[in-house]
Order: sequence, then structure tokens, then C-alpha cells
Amino acid sequence: MPHLQLWKGKWRVRKPIPISVQAVIGRGQYLTRGLGTANRAEADRLAISVLAEFQDIIERARRGDWPPLDAEGAEIIAYKWAGWAAKHDPDYLPGEYREPVFASEGEFTASVTAYLAEDWPSIKSGTKGFETVKGFARGECTIKKQNRPSATATLMSNPVRPEDPVLSASPYRFSDLINAWALERDPSKKTRDEFESKLTKLITHLGHDDAAQVKDTDLIAWKQRLLSSGASL
Repeated sequence: MPHLQLWKGKWRVRKPIPISVQAVIGRGQYLTRGLGTANRAEADRLAISVLAEFQDIIERARRGDWPPLDAEGAEIIAYKWAGWAAKHDPDYLPGEYREPVFASEGEFTASVTAYLAEDWPSIKSGTKGFETVKGFARGECTIKKQNRPSATATLMSNPVRPEDPVLSASPYRFSDLINAWALERDPSKKTRDEFESKLTKLITHLGHDDAAQVKDTDLIAWKQRLLSSGASL
């Protein structure tokens, strides 16, 4: 098995990192992991999965998908992007909150791309991390000509009450909003559970369960409270 090295009586995997991605991975010249055995046959067996993991890290670094970006980190980056994008609005006034507005999906994508290239160059266009940030960014802005509303915008930023005058007199429960969104988007169980968990936290913050009463200022106050407390959405 290649890249095995006997170190202090036990075998370890020591795989060279290509020079082109050494700075991205940030582990020096090698990816190294001890195998905890002095038996060569056992080391050969254990090294298979370790080498596969190391190769995946190298390939992801080459694609610009390293380090891994979790949902919470992507959401924070999207929130910071919204402030950056608002300040690039010609009508922006220092100190005011202004939701970014875009005339098209292309204009929105260009803004996210420009911000990430400037402040987060490791998150490259076309990578999983880029798409994750972009997904959260949709919930931080308005796209006037968007063909299909985003999940975050549909669920939180722009709730729509039933048009029936009889139904509109009663509260539009968040559970109804979830069901309508799920019927349109057909999300995975994990995705639905995540949104239901977030909405439960929002309901607790609001003190009511009527989506039609939610204002932009309510969502801004909720997010600022979470960010100031270090809590997660």
C-alpha cells in the first residue's frame, strides 16, 4: 500500500498534498494520520479508507469546495452578503437597513459571485458551498423576476394568505404554510424537518402562529437577536 510510513513503531498514512492546493488545505505538505498498529497487513487494510478520504480532500480543494461549509456558516455569510449588497445600492443611506432588490436571477447571482470573490475567495462559483450560500442569500433579498420562489422566501419573507375572503379572516398558520410549500417543492424529509424546526423557533420569538401577521421588521429583529446571542437559526 503506498504512502505508508513506520513512525515510532506504528504505521501511519502520509500522503503528499499537491503544491497547488497546499494553501487551501492548510496542512503543510502532507495529510497524515496514524493507524494505531504495528502490523503491516492490518495497516494495509486500514489505509484504504484513509487514503480515499485524503484523496477526496485534495479533489475538493481543487474544485474550491474546501474547507467544508456547514449550513450555519453559509447562512451567516449570506447575511453579511445582504449588508454588502445593500451598501452597493445607489440609494443606500449609511446606517439604514435596506433589503437588496434584483431585477433578475442573473443579477442576483452576479452580486453573490462578486461578494464571495472579494471576501470569501475559497467559495468558488459552481461548488456546493457556493450553491449553499446562494440558497440562503435568496432569503435575504427580493428578485423581481424570479421564475420560482425560493424555499426561504416562500416560507418566511413573503407569506401569502388564502385569497378566499372567508379564510382570510382566520390566522394563516405556519403549518399551513409548510404544507403548501412542501406540496409545491416536494422536499426531502430532512429538509422539511429543518424548516419546521426553524419555524418553531420563529413562532416562539413572535409569540403567535399567524404567518400573515409577520413583517420584515419581525424577521430582522429575530435574526439580530440570534446573531447577538450566538444562537443558530
